[in-house]
Amino acid sequence: MGPAVSPDGKVLVTRPEMNSLRFWNLETRKSIGPEHVHQGMVSMLQFSADNKWGFSRAGSLSVWDPKTGEQVAGPIRNDIYTTAYLPERQHLVTFTHDNKDPFSKSKVEIRSGTSHWATVRQFDLPGQARDAEWIDPDRLLVLATELGKKYNTVAFVVHLAQDTATFDVLFRTDDRIHDFTLSEDRHHLVTISTEKVSCWKMGVTKPKWESRWSGKYWQKHVFGTNPHWVLAHGRGDDAIAYSIEDGSELWRKKSAIHARTDGDYLLVADKEGAEIWCWSAENDARVK
Repeated sequence: MGPAVSPDGKVLVTRPEMNSLRFWNLETRKSIGPEHVHQGMVSMLQFSADNKWGFSRAGSLSVWDPKTGEQVAGPIRNDIYTTAYLPERQHLVTFTHDNKDPFSKSKVEIRSGTSHWATVRQFDLPGQARDAEWIDPDRLLVLATELGKKYNTVAFVVHLAQDTATFDVLFRTDDRIHDFTLSEDRHHLVTISTEKVSCWKMGVTKPKWESRWSGKYWQKHVFGTNPHWVLAHGRGDDAIAYSIEDGSELWRKKSAIHARTDGDYLLVADKEGAEIWCWSAENDARVK
């Protein structure tokens, strides 16, 4: 597992040992606070998009102040391996359920960073959450396992504007979803399963387009930091950029070891080295 860098490029967090983490000031190259040792293996390091917080997972979730390197909340139980944080309100959402009971609903808790991470809202989800991301301050996207159906995935849009949370089903599928991403404008959801890449328009229950995916490996990811295209990649497989509009292939890099996106930019690496590409709408709407 690689280190994580804060969005403003000022702080680095590393995993010196399998069960520890440490923050570093990238300008002075000096550590921020001591090395923090956990009882379990550190399996996730992440910064919030607003640079205010660091998140780590070592069995449970912990929240850190990157400026001081101090833990400010946790351990917090969270039965998904990602962190859904809303910068606009400093809201952190967590999910807990009984993994052994296929009919156990996820208990959803929303904590506030402006209230010392106290719970400000809670409700039950009609499924077992696997992944989540905020669409906007009043809507949360959750990919979950359907109650009583171990391998079926259901995507919920949770509406939070009212006192009582309501749920819309975006889609149901028996495909194994490995990863998903929301387009930069939050209008489209793109998923990657064992056999295909699918694009869903928010509010529409049938896919806008699907493309057959022939990747051999399990580490499959999709990245959506531009409203016009999305990148799909399986470690060791081809990295492919698809048009959000119609699913046409815009760009391909064969046998990529690593790939990711940031805004209009695309980074890809293979055995020969690394390349950075930039989206150009003027050049026939292609990645160049």
